[in-house]
This record gives sequence, C-alpha cells and structure tokens, in this order.
Amino acid sequence: ILSYSVEQRMHIEPYWSLSAYFQNTHKQSPHQLVHHLDHLIKVAVRNRIPDEDPVGCFISGGLGSASTAYYLKHSTKHTEIQSFTAGFSGHNETDFLASNEVADSLSIPHQTTIISPKDFTDNLSTIIWYLDEPLADPNAVATWYLAESASRNVHTAFSGMGSDEFLAGHSRYTMAVRKINPLYAWLQRILKDLKPALIPLLQVRW
Repeated sequence: ILSYSVEQRMHIEPYWSLSAYFQNTHKQSPHQLVHHLDHLIKVAVRNRIPDEDPVGCFISGGLGSASTAYYLKHSTKHTEIQSFTAGFSGHNETDFLASNEVADSLSIPHQTTIISPKDFTDNLSTIIWYLDEPLADPNAVATWYLAESASRNVHTAFSGMGSDEFLAGHSRYTMAVRKINPLYAWLQRILKDLKPALIPLLQVRW
C-alpha cells in the first residue's frame, strides 16, 4: 500500500504477506486443522455439483486434481462422473500413468488426450487469440485440449488448478522458512530501506 500523509510524506507497507501469515500461532492441533480443511473442501465441492449429469473432473496426476476427484466422487452417489487428462507426446508419460491410477482407484471413466507436435502448431494461434492477454504458460495449450475433450462429454468440469497456491506449494511462498544466504538477506534489507527514498524520484520529470 502506498500512503501519502498531510505532512507530504510517502510510506509503503505490504497489504498482506503470506509468509507473515504463516508465522501466526494457532490454537488448534494439526489434527483439528486437517479435519477443518477436510470439511471445507467437502462443502466447497458439494455446493458446486450441478444438477445435470454427467460431471467431469480434470486429473493431471498431481495431488490437487486427485484430491478434487476424490471429494467429487465421495460427495455424491447419484451423479455420473467422467475424468480427463491431456499432455504432450513424449513428455507426460509419468503423469498419464498417475492419472490413470487415480481414475482406476476411484472407478471413474477416464479419457486421455495426447498432444502431438502437429496438434500443438495447428491450434496455437487460436489458443493465443482466446487467451486475450499475454500468458507465458505452456500448460495453456494442454488446458485447451483438456477443456475441448471435456466439453464433448460434460457441461461442468472440476479442476485442481490453484491448489498449489492454496497450500503454499510453490517455493516463493516458503522463503520465510528456508535457509537464505546471509548476503542475499542483507541485500534484501538494503533494498527495503531504499524503496521509500526512491519514491520521490518517480515524480521527477527527466
């Protein structure tokens, strides 16, 4: 947040910090936290199950999509569920095997789409157009084919996308608990102190 006081002073402070949040203490035990998270996910999935059949779920072979498929399967006994996987030829064999194992363990019909180099180039311009903004994510192509495959069979599909961020799975969210090089930490402190001093320079017209 950039604030400007009546004394004509500028001050910058973070609106919210994920690393600072994880420094908070909790009165609940780890078991209670896991039980509470389990309940929240069950409710979230159950509330989003549509009335029409069948319902789809994207399975990538990771924990996030596997968990979504698990909760979807166990949240209803009357809804037909189908699962879908898409990946690049010669690059996702391990993910294909994992996604098939997940689908088999949950007894969910499963479809796999293998994207060839020709498939990639044939539809790349169309995919870029629909993205509507610059996005440097190679998974956008796989997601396109994944959604295309699902749309031929279901109207609604569940996805595990975002679960890494939700559970702080990416490395940038765990820097506060990692061992950081002392020189790097010192430079970070210097830059933090310099930022307020650099703000007035932004108002100068060169």
